[in-house]
Amino acid sequence: MPRNSDDAARSGGFAAFLAWIVGGTAVGLAEVHVVGSRPAMNFSGYSLLSVMVYYWVPSIVGGLLVWAGLSAASRFTGRTIRGLAWGSGLLAAGVTLAYAGYWVNYSISGPPHARPGIAANVLLVVVAVLVGVLVGKLMSAIERGPAGRGYRAIALFLVFAAPFAYMAWSWGNIDGGFDRKATADATDVGEESSPGRGGSGGSGPPNIVLITMDALRADHLTFNGYERNTSPYLESLASEGANFGRAFSQATITVRSMASLFTSLYPQMHGLMDAGLKLPETATTLPEALGRMGYTTAGFGAGNPSLLQTGGIIRGYDYFDDCRLIRGLLPQFILARLGILSKVMPDRHLTCPRAETVFEKAGAWLRLDPPEPYFLFIHLMDVHAPYLPPEPFDTKFGSGGAVTDEDARLNRRLLNLALRESALFFELVETGQFERMGELDLTVEDIGEENLSRLIDLYDGEIAYADSQLELFLEGLKDAGVLDKTLLVITADHGEGFLDHGRLFHSGDLLYDELMRVPLLMRLPGVIPPGTCVDAQVSLIDVMPTAVEAAESFGSKPPPELELKGRSLLDLLAGEEPGRTQREGGEVYCEGALVSCVRTEKWKYIDSQGHDTIELYDLEADPRENVNLIREMPEKALELSALLAGHFERVRLYREKHPRPTPLALDRETREKLRSLGYVK
Repeated sequence: MPRNSDDAARSGGFAAFLAWIVGGTAVGLAEVHVVGSRPAMNFSGYSLLSVMVYYWVPSIVGGLLVWAGLSAASRFTGRTIRGLAWGSGLLAAGVTLAYAGYWVNYSISGPPHARPGIAANVLLVVVAVLVGVLVGKLMSAIERGPAGRGYRAIALFLVFAAPFAYMAWSWGNIDGGFDRKATADATDVGEESSPGRGGSGGSGPPNIVLITMDALRADHLTFNGYERNTSPYLESLASEGANFGRAFSQATITVRSMASLFTSLYPQMHGLMDAGLKLPETATTLPEALGRMGYTTAGFGAGNPSLLQTGGIIRGYDYFDDCRLIRGLLPQFILARLGILSKVMPDRHLTCPRAETVFEKAGAWLRLDPPEPYFLFIHLMDVHAPYLPPEPFDTKFGSGGAVTDEDARLNRRLLNLALRESALFFELVETGQFERMGELDLTVEDIGEENLSRLIDLYDGEIAYADSQLELFLEGLKDAGVLDKTLLVITADHGEGFLDHGRLFHSGDLLYDELMRVPLLMRLPGVIPPGTCVDAQVSLIDVMPTAVEAAESFGSKPPPELELKGRSLLDLLAGEEPGRTQREGGEVYCEGALVSCVRTEKWKYIDSQGHDTIELYDLEADPRENVNLIREMPEKALELSALLAGHFERVRLYREKHPRPTPLALDRETREKLRSLGYVK
């Protein structure tokens, strides 16, 4: 027995500390069991160790704080019972904060991948404090006599049982995301369905896997003629399916381009011209359409803030994970700010994890054996600046050696330079100082030839790394017999610039081919002839119609409200023999906030609205777009200008019938992430 109140308080504190650790372990094990049995709740397919570390860290820190608080309370009051009372209150508050917090966040912020905003954390703290005060008062009632025993029982329940009861209740009220498949009318796909274009894997509709690689420049890939062997696995995939050698994005920044990819609408139609806007409900996304056609849908987004679920781009998934290791609870947030979290949860990119992490989590979801057919989306950020490839890919190209802190500083300095250039562009437009536009152009002398070469070496190293991880993931699917019954689509949201036209990285106000042109590979055995090279122009807005047709071929009807501006590329490939296919591709339109262009097979016409900058390029004679022919060929310019005017008339008619995006509040953390990636100043 403790000899005095201080000893009793310390003993009680140690007991509370142990209770905290045991409680964290129990909750962690329960989480592993429950999310493992409910696929839609499996946020990231965490390993047992990662889940336990997630709970042990705040448990140990919180337990120590409770122990210290309990001892301090007893010392100040000199009374054991009061120290125990308020110490128990601290314990209840901490447990509520650490263990109930995730589920409070779920209710307020949405699915498990969502991060809590200020309101969520404030409410969480307020609830925790109120619980702590209530427990303290109940424990103090023990001093008032025998009746206190009943209060003590209630207090102990709140301290130890309530958090677990709350979690059990939460689990019981969160439905497994796949349950709807049992009754969905859209899944009327049986053995009697037409074989259609489903590939060789069976009589049902194919699974669909869409992989996008942020900022992947098409002409830096080996199979597109690049002199470096950056993409041996992608080259092998091209030989097994179709390579669309002239595929183009509808915008040159992520938010606009990905919104077009997922809706088959042009940027000025869907309206997501910048971060901070919410996609209108009338715009049906690819996962929404496939979900209504009977597909299980899941996505893994590598932490890019432009893929915010609240913005609507990734709307319609049964499960989506942005793959960030920091899940947003207050203890983890504090540890991250102190720089401790990276020590206990190591990952090179805590907010934009590497391809290895993203594929691991996607693979964990697939190992849960989701109902087929399924749509799986994966977005990789490795090729996006900053370029810091891991070993041994950091030394694969050039002679610069392994990645160092100096390389990180070079990336940051050049990203900040690009941000200043972008800010200056909008300043000149807003003030009408168009004569100063030449100030935006950078030269090799501005950044140094050695620095530019090093930047390109690192960029190519990132491509090679991503290619190697892609091989590990897809070969695993092939070995499991999954890939051959899957429509596989690999592409990018936009390209990347290395002073081709006076700019670094990518910018929404430049519409040259180094930014517009993207890789596009498709593979579906039995439907897409292997080794097919398509020279016709195609667009990212063609991806969604292609996926929908692949599903529709088996009797699954697309949503009646679906309004697609692209075309199915399966029609382009139907019946073709292996080899090079040349079909008329039609015009490609690309849009920025203040600039737009039309690209034909031979010509490109760029119109910078708001100032007198018009460009015309003969793409056959001048593929690098260096010689502006606007003065030499005014008739051709007028012809292409009419095409562009017709396009915007169609945009105007669409916008008259559909609502515009609504503003979306971005929290401080998201803005900081956008800034770190070079999207905002």
